[in-house]
Amino acid sequence: MNCTHFVDFPVFVKGTTAKPCKVPHIFTTGGIGWSVEFNFDDDWSAVPHRTATFWAGHIRKDVPFTGNSVIIPTDILRIPFTVLRVSVRGTDCIPDPESIARAEEICARQSEINMEFRECEQSEVKALMDEYIALANERKGLNLIRKRYITQWCELGYIYPGTTLPDARG
Repeated sequence: MNCTHFVDFPVFVKGTTAKPCKVPHIFTTGGIGWSVEFNFDDDWSAVPHRTATFWAGHIRKDVPFTGNSVIIPTDILRIPFTVLRVSVRGTDCIPDPESIARAEEICARQSEINMEFRECEQSEVKALMDEYIALANERKGLNLIRKRYITQWCELGYIYPGTTLPDARG
């Protein structure tokens, strides 16, 4: 028996606002294959790396995705009598761990330099300034997130006990 639904729940995303275009829907605890289709405004084209976060009861699940739609994780639909919510975030890049570690080192050293400025001799100021500027320039060149959007929580519907019936197209 095919229990997969091919139903999209459209959500309009404008800036940091996300709103479903339908009234809240009823989901069942046995449901699988439901998807959310995000309709992004033009601002979101600058943040192609996207993650949808689903929340119901005490469970939250992150689902990275490309394009505009994402399947609702079945784990999120297991708690009856809860509200199903979604939020989406996007970033302009996915930083590599080495860049993140180096950025943290740079920030730590820049903090140290700021402390050294308070007690340094006049002859040491130029060297500290040069080091600080060099570190700032290096940080600019790292593969780090420079643009990020995140929406508030959007209520998709309610989860009730039940099973999913076979889809008519299935």
